[in-house]
Amino acid sequence: MKLPLKTFTRAVLATSLLSLALTACGDNTATSLPAPGISTTAAAISTGTTAIPPAASITTAPGMAGTTPAAVTSTTALPTGAGNGVQVLTDLGKNLTDTAEALKKNDLAAARAAYKKFDTGWLDVEGVVQQASRDLYKEIEDAMTPVGRELLRNASTTAATVTPLVQTLQDKFAGAIKSFGSSKPAAASAEAISGAEVVAATTRVDNYLKGSLDKLVTETAAFVAAVKSHDLVKAKTAYQKARYEYESIEFLAETFKDSDVAIDARPDAYPKGENDPAWTGFHPLEKAIWVDGKLDAATDKLADKLLADVNVLHGQVKALKIEPEAAIAGAAELLEEIQSGKITGEEERYSHTDFNDFKGNFASARFVYEAYSPFVKQRNAALDSEIRAAFTTVETALVPYFAADGTAVDYTKLNTADRKTLAQKVEALADSFSRVSGTLGLNK
Repeated sequence: MKLPLKTFTRAVLATSLLSLALTACGDNTATSLPAPGISTTAAAISTGTTAIPPAASITTAPGMAGTTPAAVTSTTALPTGAGNGVQVLTDLGKNLTDTAEALKKNDLAAARAAYKKFDTGWLDVEGVVQQASRDLYKEIEDAMTPVGRELLRNASTTAATVTPLVQTLQDKFAGAIKSFGSSKPAAASAEAISGAEVVAATTRVDNYLKGSLDKLVTETAAFVAAVKSHDLVKAKTAYQKARYEYESIEFLAETFKDSDVAIDARPDAYPKGENDPAWTGFHPLEKAIWVDGKLDAATDKLADKLLADVNVLHGQVKALKIEPEAAIAGAAELLEEIQSGKITGEEERYSHTDFNDFKGNFASARFVYEAYSPFVKQRNAALDSEIRAAFTTVETALVPYFAADGTAVDYTKLNTADRKTLAQKVEALADSFSRVSGTLGLNK
């Protein structure tokens, strides 16, 4: 997971925000949700028998104190229309202006307060920006990372250090506003799929994802045992199995920011990077195994905490009831995240087992699509065939990168040309898949 100031993967988006995304794109069929932050829509999640309301009024689910999903601070529904989209972004950008003004006065406290407002507001609109321009979205995310690292996490930073970082972010954000200004009106949306067959398909998806969640606990426990045995060979094998299961349910994990950060954060998110004591989860253990080549009492503690955090996540995700909107959006997110970020090899930078992560992402996305494929086929048989063919193309492309025992080939062995070819195949799949929500009427 590439972690900027907040969980990369995506906020809980209200229905009105989805409408805004469609307007910004000028295409009601292009409804792929962003990949960094949260993949489940507020309208599409329920806990137990009580439906969780849209982001404007979301609260912590019963029995889950301290685990409120990210991006629950929105207090008003976002208006639809390209012009209104520009206004929403303009209003959000004022927080960056306030941040810059506070820095001019060397008032770091005020700068932090203003930037926190921007960061929180960005959770509500990042999906819309990504729909308008994937490149611009990534530029903004990349610009946010150093600002957050310095301003929110480095207590000893200075206004002189932060000011140019904020200026860069302001420039990128201005590009987003300009992009929205040239957007076209959206077309009418299709009627949402419904009925007993849809309920049955969604139940299969829910059971599959929850089953992967159970496997995550089991495989993590096995990984922790291997780490604590101080056997590097066993730890390497167990690591891949646990990571595969995590990547299978990653978009659900990202619903719970604190847990996701504790389990899957990269060192870039912390002021002291790899030496920061706050850095926990899979990846410091990955570094210990593949780079340091040493497992000791310190890694034992990290392993115990990882298992405890995974168990917390297990309880949190088990309480979610997946609906079609969330399932399709989550699958789209898994595909988008590979081609927009993971393809660089940033995810498993120490073990280079990135293909293993890809395989977990694709397995979940494929299962979700198979469940809803009959409904896509009914409405757009050509799209269904296109997506199926694209899945097969990508899965076939991955076959050479796994050894006979199922372990992933070192990702660094893939040259630049091959990475580009793979990225193009994944992007073709992601682009086709982005039309599913609109086709099934799940973008309202």
